[in-house]
Amino acid sequence: MKKKTFILPLISFLLLSCGQSLVKASSTSFSSHTPFVYGELEEGEASIAFHEGRAILWWEAPEYEGYRVYSSETKYGSYALLSGDSLLQSQNYSAKKNRYGYFKVMGIRNGKEEQIGKTLSIFGDSTLLIGQDDNMSLVQREIEERHSRLESFDEGQFSSERFAAMFLKGEYQDISMKLGYYTSAYGLGETPEETSVGEIYVSTNILSDNNATCTFWRNVENLSTKSDTQFAVSQATSLRRCHFEGSLALAHPSGWSSGGFLADSKIDKTVSPRTQQQWISRNDEIHRWSGSGHNYVFVGCVGGLPEDSWSESTSRTTIIEKTPKVAEMPFTKTAMTFPSLFPM
Repeated sequence: MKKKTFILPLISFLLLSCGQSLVKASSTSFSSHTPFVYGELEEGEASIAFHEGRAILWWEAPEYEGYRVYSSETKYGSYALLSGDSLLQSQNYSAKKNRYGYFKVMGIRNGKEEQIGKTLSIFGDSTLLIGQDDNMSLVQREIEERHSRLESFDEGQFSSERFAAMFLKGEYQDISMKLGYYTSAYGLGETPEETSVGEIYVSTNILSDNNATCTFWRNVENLSTKSDTQFAVSQATSLRRCHFEGSLALAHPSGWSSGGFLADSKIDKTVSPRTQQQWISRNDEIHRWSGSGHNYVFVGCVGGLPEDSWSESTSRTTIIEKTPKVAEMPFTKTAMTFPSLFPM
């Protein structure tokens, strides 16, 4: 696949794809060389914003003797002192080094450090950057906590919470990536094989009887897994640039599901749609597709595909051998990568 790479920071991707401002609002709009205006905080709080290529931190905690700022590339990685040996006396700090990482502000009292406010990142609370040297038990705990809030039909489906787990390239075999409503998982390597997780999991407990017809709004991109995967979903869901070294099932054996999208992916074993009613696959390498439904479409796919046939009573499968020219969705590593038009 030919591609063009533009060196843009991850913040560009998040702002464009999520449609949300990840910078905490303050009392002014920023332009080049505009003085930064600190937003008001309650005592004990800390905040962060991105301004003119720097991460700007500020906090409200006047009772300390001084302050230190620590940073890490990832939330649950190793933190190193960033602010120097001398204690800070002002309640703000401007960081250019590691400005896309995570920060902890520590207040010093009687020679002891106490964290002020929460751990900070310019990407906001909705994004979790993960590295292979992180504390995986803490990473998994946060994934579980997010999933517990975003799994259910009643609360998760109508939640305002969003969650993007972004894995730096590496092996994460102890991680079960659980996808609730409004959850995305991304690998940040050049290829899916550079970033592997132990499991990709979608719950079938949203409705009774393993009914997945309301399992919407979740996606996985640029990841691989060695495990067998059950991706029982219905509409507004996608798998892009994934490598499944095991099998892939699109519904629970005794449940229902209705709609999804698989693109630019490779499945080494069997894809079992089961009760999946409608599905589109594009530019995929599929070892074997087993089953039929109301409406399956394959565009530019190769491998063990079903027969191209249409019957009101049995199989409804459409196969388009060659993909028309399409602009694939950009994917991210530590830069934005824009695939060239297909076919080339």
